[in-house]
Amino acid sequence: MSNRLSRVVFHHADVHLIHGKSCVVCGIIDDIETEALAKLVFRPVEPDEPNTEFEVGYSRDIRKIFAIVYQNREAVLTQMPFVLFRYVNGLYLKEGQAEFEFAEIAEFLTGDQFKMSPTAIVGSVRRIALALSKICSPYSLTYRCEKIYVG
Repeated sequence: MSNRLSRVVFHHADVHLIHGKSCVVCGIIDDIETEALAKLVFRPVEPDEPNTEFEVGYSRDIRKIFAIVYQNREAVLTQMPFVLFRYVNGLYLKEGQAEFEFAEIAEFLTGDQFKMSPTAIVGSVRRIALALSKICSPYSLTYRCEKIYVG
């Protein structure tokens, strides 16, 4: 980050101060003054994101981009398990899908159903299952015969 003063214009914004030194702003971006700021990664919040009081959702804290949240508890994942969890959780909440084939998961994560080994997918599922148990999630992930199940 540069020490240069810049301006970002939001509407419907919430401002949170962190220890008086930093500030996190959540809102809809209207305008970014400099191109350098435009290249920063802003985490978009989808309007249909899960309500973390009732469902497992995602952290809105910009410093915890790979965190999953349920009520006031959170667990941090690495990038691959987080992307896998967002995919599975999204389809489970929107469409009620509770069974996923490893080929479908590999296709989503890498673009090729044969590019990711079942061992790598199992490792990600195990990390997600551990994180879900830490936050006392209302459901869990399991795997059997190259399928992932939401239970």
